[in-house]
Amino acid sequence: TIIRYKHDNIVLVEKNNKILYQKENNLNKSNNFSQEAIDSKKITEMKLDEIVEFVNNVNYEKIEFLLESIKMNKKLSEKGLEGLGIGLGKLILESCNENNYELYAEALTCSAIDARVSGATVPAMTVTGSGNHGIITTLPLLAIKEKKNLNNEVLARSIALSYIINIYIKEFSGKLSAFCGCAVAAGTGVSAGICYLLGGSLKEIENTIKNMASNITGMICTGGNLACSLKANTGVKAAFLSAKMALNNIVIPNKCGIVSNSIEDTMKNIGRIAYPGMMETDKEILNIMIESSK
Repeated sequence: TIIRYKHDNIVLVEKNNKILYQKENNLNKSNNFSQEAIDSKKITEMKLDEIVEFVNNVNYEKIEFLLESIKMNKKLSEKGLEGLGIGLGKLILESCNENNYELYAEALTCSAIDARVSGATVPAMTVTGSGNHGIITTLPLLAIKEKKNLNNEVLARSIALSYIINIYIKEFSGKLSAFCGCAVAAGTGVSAGICYLLGGSLKEIENTIKNMASNITGMICTGGNLACSLKANTGVKAAFLSAKMALNNIVIPNKCGIVSNSIEDTMKNIGRIAYPGMMETDKEILNIMIESSK
């Protein structure tokens, strides 16, 4: 099998010298991601206060479609609760009481990813080209909405914020990277969404992102496999912790580690850890995986 230019562009499948599939009109490397890059790059020109202002004021009818991601990913979660993958989501749900939205969020998220990495024939709504990113940026917010009986509009607005912060970071880290984008980029996105959904102010959302940047940035990616739900669980736990800290006036200060004077630079720094920061790490992870497969 030959994959060219981007991770989901399969151009040739061959077995025993027999071509099973060949893609015509392969992407030209020079215009790879051209439209996507133009659209997502605009987000990085925005300040966090502008992003939050947009989330607060955009016409609900224009973002109501985001709730479709909840419906799709919830079905995947329900499939995962059958015990697929490592069964982490199912295990967490067994210890979750009726009002614990944090554990419920972990259970929903992990069960959906358990199903996805097991090859369940149930779709996931993606964001930044990843089903796991789509799961993490949405299902923890659904858990809060269900347990606290919130309305669909505030849920949609929190999803919008979660998506935008994830996209912002991914614009700097790249679509694929040596760090776990699900836990780090999507986790940071959903941490902002969690803070928003729990009534956080602009400053508290900013502080939530600072706390996330100081926590799990750098967690490695070893490809899409059964361990993904375990890493996702770490990301969701960190997201809730970061939001709770911020809502209680606990924050990692500026100039501490990768936290910069501006929140925009801090989000950029998260991405920079992956690219160019972990390029050599990426190669070594691949070397280890190839050696282990022999």
